[in-house]
This record gives sequence, structure tokens and C-alpha cells, in this order.
Amino acid sequence: MTFHRRATLSAVLLGALAVSACALPEPSYKKPNVAHDEMKLDYAGCQYQAELATANAGATLPPRHQKNSDMISDAVSSGVARGMEQADLIDTCMRMHGYKGG
Repeated sequence: MTFHRRATLSAVLLGALAVSACALPEPSYKKPNVAHDEMKLDYAGCQYQAELATANAGATLPPRHQKNSDMISDAVSSGVARGMEQADLIDTCMRMHGYKGG
């Protein structure tokens, strides 16, 4: 793999990761007798676990013959899919902790 191709791939993957990381809204889960700050701590723990569970999602090298535009498209769709999977995992985790909403 040439330096230019490796640099392009790295930039694309970092861009997709940045886009997927910024897409999460402020959590709005509720649980009786639990303060908002405590909910945010529980949410952060669930978010951390979801990030660990999806850390290698889409972490494959593209075929050597793949065009840059295809690499970008694949990286963006992989980042979107990872973000959606993380959101589902966070929601499941929060519900397991007894929270409602989301």
C-alpha cells in the first residue's frame, strides 16, 4: 500500500469517526429518585461499554483496486452503522439499569 493511499484511508477513517462521534444528542433518560447527574454517569458508562463493543466494527482494509471515492463511501457508511449500533447498545444498557425514555 502506497503512502498516499494509506494517508487517504487514514484521513477518511478519522473523518468518519469524528462524524459518528458528534451525532449523539444529550441523553434524556428518567428513573425515579435518580438525579440528572447520576443518570449522566450511568449513561457515560453505557456509552463507554458500547464504544468498546463496536471498536473494531468495519475495521478492515479495502481491496487494493478500490477507488478513493469508494473508500470514502465505505468509511462513511461504516461510521454511520457503528453509530447506530452504539445508540442501540446504549439504549439497551440504560433500560437494563432501570431507566425509561431515551
